[in-house]
Amino acid sequence: MVVQGAHILGHESAGIVIAKHGSVTTHEIEDRVAIEPGTICNIYVNHSAIWCHKIGNLSYEQGALLEPLSVALAAVQRATITLGDPVLICGAGPIGLVTLAGVKAAGAEPITITDIDQSRLDFAKTFCPTVKTIKVEKTPTESFAEHVVSTMGVEPAVCLECTGVESSIAGAIYAVKFGGKVFIIGVGKPEIKVPFMRISTREVVYSHSTAMQIPGLVPSDSWTLESLIFSP
Repeated sequence: MVVQGAHILGHESAGIVIAKHGSVTTHEIEDRVAIEPGTICNIYVNHSAIWCHKIGNLSYEQGALLEPLSVALAAVQRATITLGDPVLICGAGPIGLVTLAGVKAAGAEPITITDIDQSRLDFAKTFCPTVKTIKVEKTPTESFAEHVVSTMGVEPAVCLECTGVESSIAGAIYAVKFGGKVFIIGVGKPEIKVPFMRISTREVVYSHSTAMQIPGLVPSDSWTLESLIFSP
């Protein structure tokens, strides 16, 4: 989509301050900021100053990427991914791709990413040439887990689930090693079923990470996100 005029911003946004409340002392008119998701007011984002982060010389496109980057950074830190950890990422959308950049920067190896869309997997391979990819098909959960282990050559120690889809979450739980960790980043239905006995008998650490951690390393050679920005 190409924005031609006034448009309500999505939850990955950057812009310029055009007005402020008299009590605000941290920001000035014309400050360039990245915006954490907030309350929409007509065509503008009416937002607390504390959640408007100055972006300095970053482009607005780079500033917009700070939101998915902060989600990925929080997940990588909470999952305590360390050098040499085998990691599975479920979902090759924007959050999945930025998470891929995060786990790569953390030193994870091998890394595998899954998706139902082959074009997304092809892009992920271009974005991170060392990543292994799996196109998700309609197969039993156990078969998916076997495919993951076969592709990676090892059971993943950590899975970062970026889709929120019930079947994908179940597949992640079955794929990780004994005592492995599954972190749900994606947002799905209000209620889902999970394979409880698999979690219990394999002592899987099952948790959620939907918080954001403001990145202090952008721009950085470790987080190369420029290829995610392109024009139609």
